[in-house]
Amino acid sequence: MMVSRGMFFGMILGCMAFCTQAKSFTDPGSLWLGGTAGIISQKETTMSTSINYFYFSPVFRIFPAKNFFIGPAFDGTIATQDDYQSSSLGFGAEFGCAFSINDKVVPYFKSGFQYISNNSKYNDSFDREHESSIDGFAISIMGGAMIKLFDIVGIQIEPKFVFRNFDGERQNEYGINIGFCAIGDKAAVSVLGKF
Repeated sequence: MMVSRGMFFGMILGCMAFCTQAKSFTDPGSLWLGGTAGIISQKETTMSTSINYFYFSPVFRIFPAKNFFIGPAFDGTIATQDDYQSSSLGFGAEFGCAFSINDKVVPYFKSGFQYISNNSKYNDSFDREHESSIDGFAISIMGGAMIKLFDIVGIQIEPKFVFRNFDGERQNEYGINIGFCAIGDKAAVSVLGKF
């Protein structure tokens, strides 16, 4: 996974500026902000070509009740390879619960639903342009923990499972998001990478 180091650390420092003295952030009215973003480039050795991926998934969650959060679910992916380009955009909602244990560890569980639209465009061997689109949905189940290492700064680990269905074609994704977090009085900020 390749992410611009300057952008990554700039996001972390900027996000940490929103947080104050370390306390539990799971009270009503608290916010959980952040996201996952990255750029991946893979070299195809058999065809001497590269596949480039850019993905993003912002996080905006609010706690309407103690330990319970809700928020929009939004993500996107763009993939390119020579004359082929594909994009995916998903939006929906997510909900979950988080608990603070001794102001040091915050385990959480979340689930969500998204409508997804995939579009692709490519040129054939006669240089004719073709476009196609397919719609579907995704259901995600994730759990994880924010673990404080210093005053407000910590690490976050988030195993995930995502089920997708596009016109009857099913896809399962297993993965893990790992990154940094800052936990403050009325907010937490997460900056994660996808593995």
